[in-house]
Amino acid sequence: MEFGQHTLEVLRQPIGQRILRYASLDDIAIWGVLALILMDWERIGRQGAFLLAFGIAAWLFHQLMARLGERDRWYVALIWLETQIHTISSAPASKAF
Repeated sequence: MEFGQHTLEVLRQPIGQRILRYASLDDIAIWGVLALILMDWERIGRQGAFLLAFGIAAWLFHQLMARLGERDRWYVALIWLETQIHTISSAPASKAF
């Protein structure tokens, strides 16, 4: 397991169960603060920006589809689908998780 990945996964392991059994609420709070410190904030920022951009694009697409006639929606939907498939297939490989 890579460092920083699946930080809370350790709580499902036997050692994590033992920690949870004997830990007090302030101990769990300290572990939570440490987990926040160890998070990859750059990646979380990129994911947040993507979600915001995706939400705006979805809203704009919804507005466009509402204004089009039913017959034209099929063509616009197919073009949108093609551009999304092309964007995904031509994207560079991301770093390993």
